[in-house]
Amino acid sequence: MPNACWVHCFLHRQALAAKACPQEYSQVLNIAIKIVNSIKGKALQTRLFRITCEDMGALHQNLLYHTEVRWLSKGKVLAGIMELRAELLIYLQQVKSEYSEFICDPEFLLKLAFLSDLFDHLNILNKSLQGRNENVITAKDKIRDFTKKIDLWSSSLNQNNFDAFSSTQYFTEEVGCEVNIKTYITGMKMVLDNLKEDLCHYFSEQEISENTGQRWIINPFLNAAINEASLPNKLKENLLEISADGMLHLEFKFSNLDTFWLMRKTEYPELTTEALKCLIPFATSYLCKLTFSSMAQIKVYKEIA
Repeated sequence: MPNACWVHCFLHRQALAAKACPQEYSQVLNIAIKIVNSIKGKALQTRLFRITCEDMGALHQNLLYHTEVRWLSKGKVLAGIMELRAELLIYLQQVKSEYSEFICDPEFLLKLAFLSDLFDHLNILNKSLQGRNENVITAKDKIRDFTKKIDLWSSSLNQNNFDAFSSTQYFTEEVGCEVNIKTYITGMKMVLDNLKEDLCHYFSEQEISENTGQRWIINPFLNAAINEASLPNKLKENLLEISADGMLHLEFKFSNLDTFWLMRKTEYPELTTEALKCLIPFATSYLCKLTFSSMAQIKVYKEIA
């Protein structure tokens, strides 16, 4: 199959890259997960913790259970601990848990807050890579943009700027002088550096380099994209004809990318073929999982019926 194309799922590679973590932060992560799973793993403990939260008037009464299969669920798990840390401390002290010392340790909580913020960013990236209209070109752009954000965050940390890490900023303001934040910036930057290094490992520089030669697929009405298009002159002429057509421009605004190019198949077969080479490959396994989910719902419905 000379025209076959293989694409490793962007979601799987992004999740693998997110697993990298220096030892001191990895230990914080593991302890946090053990705390949650010690409560969520037993019905009685879960009920007692919920009662504690209700008595204290907490907005939420439950922690999310962590599963290794859905590795990025750590983001929600850590956010839950930070939100309910006061209730969690009281509960752990009541049951005389060895983990209570960690919840009242400002250093532990600072690292936990940073990890919570970072995994929140990763979850946002993960969700943005999913969807019916996602393609390889847009997925590459999002991964490349995320690596640039990491550089920005690292640079901001040098200036004690935590705008990108809201939980960390809130916690440092809350504890005040109890923690010297400057002593932890090096470790935070190391976490970011490791993440970027692993992203570059799973997504090569060549793979996520600027898609300048393919931008015409995303927007065939952009003059700069037409000039940069890596196409023979004959196909560039076809592209110029499309860009000059006002009706097609209007159609482009109100239709998705796949449909627009498929509608050009009859009039511009060669140009459409070039566009579909980038649009047809799945960037992620999202559509496959969506199908499995639909099948599971049908199966459950039939069993109930």
